[in-house]
Amino acid sequence: MEIRKAQKTDLEKVVELWKDLMKIHAEQDSYFQITEDAENAYHEFAKSNLDDPDKIFLVALEDGVVIGYILAEICSYPPIYPRKSYAEIIEIMVADFIREKSVGSELLNNLFKEFVSCGIKHIECQVSASNPIANSFWKKAGFRDVWKRYYKQIMLES
Repeated sequence: MEIRKAQKTDLEKVVELWKDLMKIHAEQDSYFQITEDAENAYHEFAKSNLDDPDKIFLVALEDGVVIGYILAEICSYPPIYPRKSYAEIIEIMVADFIREKSVGSELLNNLFKEFVSCGIKHIECQVSASNPIANSFWKKAGFRDVWKRYYKQIMLES
């Protein structure tokens, strides 16, 4: 397995993996329903992250084929905290057929190395409460719960 920075030629496979990720989320919670043009919009979003200096976008390849990816960005805390910068993991996805082969862990470890070289010591991520596999992955990777994010859909009468 090879892990490297994502390239334009990887985007088609990354988008396929992203669609699988969104399907998993949508099956678990209707909050994650996507629009009809989401695939094209995500492709443009992913492409915009390739050269962004505040983003780290890595892919895992097996025999030259993308089997997983991770996307994260450097962010700033409000000035009330002693820590100034942190990394936010936006997404991670590994192809279903290879999910139990530590590809996600390898992507995460490579991401850690990238951030350490940038002086980043704190990493955060958001995880769907309805995704037990993802929650288990993050806990095994040493992440801990810090806060909960709540959601409510409201309907106003006209």
